[in-house]
Formats: sequence, C-alpha cells, structure tokens
Amino acid sequence: DLQGGLLASDASVRFDNFAVAAGAVAGEDVGCPAGQRALGGGVSFGSLDTGDRVVLSEPRLGGDAPNAQGAVANGWGAAILNGAGDERTASVWVICSAR
Repeated sequence: DLQGGLLASDASVRFDNFAVAAGAVAGEDVGCPAGQRALGGGVSFGSLDTGDRVVLSEPRLGGDAPNAQGAVANGWGAAILNGAGDERTASVWVICSAR
C-alpha cells in the first residue's frame, strides 16, 4: 500500500533559448525557482544536423558544476556545437521540483 499523494509531483520544466552561430559552440544556464532542485535537464536544437555535438550538459549549483558528492543542484548548464551552415536557436532545459 502506498501513502496517499506519495506519487504526486510538483515537477516543472524551465528553459532558456540562445543563439548559436554557424560552426560555433555556445552555451547557457537555466535555474530553478528559489527553494527548488534540479532533477535533470538537457540541450537541443529544433532540428538536427549531422554536424551537431553536445559539448556539455550538466547540473548546476549556483551557476557552476557541483564539486562535491551529494550536492543539490538548482539548475542545468549546457553547451552545443552548431554543425549547420547558418545560425540556429538552441534551448537548455531543466526539470525542477521542491521535493
């Protein structure tokens, strides 16, 4: 038997868009609201090019990568290489929860 409400979630998605010039690498961070923690995240373009590469996609703690085991992340940071021949918009995503 499960306790009532145990599986309920207050998780929400936050994101930020950023421009990436053709052939360049760019990155961005997105944070959770105060008092919430990051459960996961990622980075994407709206369309795929075979030359695209994820350079980094990692949890953030105050804008930096956590540097201790057991740290509670409060955001997500990512960088991506635009393998296409024109500037594109990428998005970095974070899933946040107060629990």
